[in-house]
Amino acid sequence: MFSATMTKKVMRLASISLKEPVYVSVNRQLTVASGLRQEFIRIKPSKEGDREAMLIALCKRTFKSKTIIFVRAKRYAHYLKILFGLFELSAAELHGNLTQTARLEALE
Repeated sequence: MFSATMTKKVMRLASISLKEPVYVSVNRQLTVASGLRQEFIRIKPSKEGDREAMLIALCKRTFKSKTIIFVRAKRYAHYLKILFGLFELSAAELHGNLTQTARLEALE
């Protein structure tokens, strides 16, 4: 059994249905894996309307290799995929509405 979150209900289900379950947790220190580079870009409130233009420019000029961009909503991820395509940037969306096969293909 795999669960991204260990709620009380999940722990109870594990104790009822599994014999000697093994629990694996990720370091809670929020560390970045070696070999990865993590960057944050703050946009001034007065420039919020230029968010997509700034993102496209950064990806064309600076972040030319594989880049993951986190957004708050599946719909916005889909919108950005289309927008990137219009600017001839290769992009894929990755979210919970996709099949496992589609998710793996997005990571290729």
